[in-house]
Amino acid sequence: MPEDRPGHWLSLFKSFDTHFYHRIVNQSFGRSFVYVTLLSFAVSLLFSAKYSIMFMNFIPKAQYWVRAQLPEKWPQGLTEIKIEKGQVYSSVTQPFTQKWREAAFVLDTTGKINSLDEHNQGILITKNKVILKSKESKYETRTREFDLSKVGSLVIRRGDMDKGIIVEIVNNGKSYNITYKSFGVLLKLFSIAAFFALFFSGFVYYLIAKTLQVLIFALFGLLTNTIINAGLRYSGLLNISIYAITPATALSIAIMLIGAKIPNFWLLYCLVFGVYLVLGIKNVRDNLDIPAASSG
Repeated sequence: MPEDRPGHWLSLFKSFDTHFYHRIVNQSFGRSFVYVTLLSFAVSLLFSAKYSIMFMNFIPKAQYWVRAQLPEKWPQGLTEIKIEKGQVYSSVTQPFTQKWREAAFVLDTTGKINSLDEHNQGILITKNKVILKSKESKYETRTREFDLSKVGSLVIRRGDMDKGIIVEIVNNGKSYNITYKSFGVLLKLFSIAAFFALFFSGFVYYLIAKTLQVLIFALFGLLTNTIINAGLRYSGLLNISIYAITPATALSIAIMLIGAKIPNFWLLYCLVFGVYLVLGIKNVRDNLDIPAASSG
């Protein structure tokens, strides 16, 4: 009879011991795929939790900055922006420009300014659209345009900050106030939404990436299989590869959590993955007389 197989979560820890690999070499690929799915789940959960905690720690600083700096940072002279039937109106003299270091806020409904080419990043509001330019990296920027033609009636007005009101928004006759308190609530709601967005996108990414990696490394395992005369089929090598990826993945997660940066880390990742793959194949060869898990 086959050995009792440990649960998938326990296998996450046992995968660090190559003497465990002969127990999973003959199991079904479906069971191994469940394992790599749970591994991707755990990785994505840790990744999402780290950045969510970082953002939650940032919220009090953002609230403090808004209270202390926003009254001075608000564009001077700009009290209201009105949009009616897709057209922007403002009583401020235009073109109107407010700069904060590398960022700029530009309002021009006259048509004199149509782009943010003169600025590294910022927001441009024209007669009928909003142009947002952001810095994606040190050498790359991204520009997006938003059409205002479908906006029926919207007024954005500077609030009474002495009363804790940051912005007053009037949409189709209904007034909404963003206060210092509601600003904090919005940031917390955003952090929750960002966590789930990071988690689900990360889970899909890691599941695809890890699956491709184990498929490729299993092919390299064929060479080891031949050299040491292990006599394994590709399906067995694939099972070993799935579990051998765990230590390398754990190393990458540990480095991510502590915020360390290692040049050409992928080389170290491949080395750890390869070592466990080779030792796992050797362990299976040396334990052919020990009953392995069945394919069920």
